[in-house]
Amino acid sequence: MATVPEGGRADIDRAVAAAVAAQESGRWGRAPLDVRAAALARLAEVYEARKDEIAGAMSTEMGCPRAHVAAMHVDPAARALRYYTGLAATYPFTERREGARANRGPPPPRRGLRGDRAVERAGVPQHAQGGSGTRRGLRGSCSSPRQKRR
Repeated sequence: MATVPEGGRADIDRAVAAAVAAQESGRWGRAPLDVRAAALARLAEVYEARKDEIAGAMSTEMGCPRAHVAAMHVDPAARALRYYTGLAATYPFTERREGARANRGPPPPRRGLRGDRAVERAGVPQHAQGGSGTRRGLRGSCSSPRQKRR
């Protein structure tokens, strides 16, 4: 597949420092929303243009049929990237709320089906959430050693 140099603690520290510096420099962290959304849109274009290459590399790496890789990894990632790119460009980051809760802050988190984890995924498409749909998909994929034939 590829040869990648082994990294250590110092490499991680340099990468984190570079990420923090990029965020604080203003070039990215203070860039206007439309600039950042355009960068995400460009990433989505490049990713989609190279989907076959990415699927091939993942298929070789995992030993999984290319169709499975495309359906379970590559295509959902492309859709999620496009979804969030569009959301970033159109989301109303500020809004005026009227009513009883308007001056008391956000409501407490609702409890989900997973015990005490808060439900935080409202409005997010299922392909971008993971969760039970992903687990169902993995059960039928090449990563499952015991597949039932029907």
